[in-house]
Amino acid sequence: MKGKVLIATSMLLAILLVFLNTVWATGPRLTPQLFEAEGTTKIVIYEYPPLTTFDIPDMGLCPEIIQAAFLAAGVPVTVENQVVKSLAVYSLIQDNSAAMLGVESDFTKEQLKQLKVVPCYIMEGRYFYCRPNHKKGLGWDGQSDSLKGYTYGALAGEDTTAYEHAGIKTVTGDDFVSLFTMLRDGKIDFLAVDDIRGEWFIRKHFSEEKNNFAKMAGSPWKTPFSIIFNLKHPRYEEIFQSFTKGFQIIKQSGKYSELIEKYRGP
Repeated sequence: MKGKVLIATSMLLAILLVFLNTVWATGPRLTPQLFEAEGTTKIVIYEYPPLTTFDIPDMGLCPEIIQAAFLAAGVPVTVENQVVKSLAVYSLIQDNSAAMLGVESDFTKEQLKQLKVVPCYIMEGRYFYCRPNHKKGLGWDGQSDSLKGYTYGALAGEDTTAYEHAGIKTVTGDDFVSLFTMLRDGKIDFLAVDDIRGEWFIRKHFSEEKNNFAKMAGSPWKTPFSIIFNLKHPRYEEIFQSFTKGFQIIKQSGKYSELIEKYRGP
């Protein structure tokens, strides 16, 4: 009896394997595009708070901007946080996501050939310093050598050549929390970060000391934070035109400015 059961089981397994092989050989492959909900558009992001982040219910300023734009155009979108930049880039280039939020320098020149970069927010750099450490204030006249002799806090991997040539010492930190900590403790004299980002880090991590931090006048740099479209996505033209239309709508209605002011905080 046991022999008959084993034979029957073997035959069933053989039939199942033949069936699965047929499906795998002739059926549709499961690609990321098939997991994208029908009628929606997947936008990938990585952690770049508060412009893109898990720390805010609507996932940050730029996801709010692009979702408002697509909503104005009547197009549903899904924002997916890949956490790290490399995974977001992979999702866009290899998994054929519709678009990604980031900066142009996230990509190689070869990758940019299949992408269309459209700015959705202009990051405006500001120099921050700590008032108790500079009771007379710390000013910048637009020239690097006006800060000669001071110490600048740079992010790991940041090009500090211009500061060093201007006679400015540099100290490296892993992230902005560590840099603002060094700023508070007097280990550095100033650091550079986008206006909104700097204010957000201070409110989140140094709320009781927020009045001790100040910004110098002027902007040392401006850099676009963009929505980067995948030219190879099957609905690229439709998605791009919808965003362009919706982006103009929210700019003209005042919604765009409203969102930016929301993130400036009190």
